[in-house]
Amino acid sequence: MIKDVLFNILQAVIVIAIPVIVAEVRNWLKSKIALIDDEKWLEILRLIDSTIEEAVSQTQVTMVEDYKKSGTFGKAVQVKALLNAYELTKQTLPKDVLQECMDRKVNLETLLKNKIEEQVIQNKLIYKNSNIGA
Repeated sequence: MIKDVLFNILQAVIVIAIPVIVAEVRNWLKSKIALIDDEKWLEILRLIDSTIEEAVSQTQVTMVEDYKKSGTFGKAVQVKALLNAYELTKQTLPKDVLQECMDRKVNLETLLKNKIEEQVIQNKLIYKNSNIGA
């Protein structure tokens, strides 16, 4: 009799505990998957940043400096340089990165152009600060 009562209590505890344990394990797995996904996205953003840095530097050397030397550097040339850096970046990025951005519904054009503008500002600050003591 006592054996049956203990067995029924144990069964009730197990029946209640299993869904709770499964839910905790599922939440833990979801958090690990999200962490892996975030790491993947951060790696993609790092790759985009380095690609943009290279494209902006290349545009600076091949295009912007010539316009500055000729005295024709203005707003129209800035727009042209931005578009040039954008196209270079887009052509250089691996296809899987472009696809990942599309899968995540990221507006790639806006992302790249904003990051290019940030890089240009950063380059200007670095150039300005390096000429302060000169």
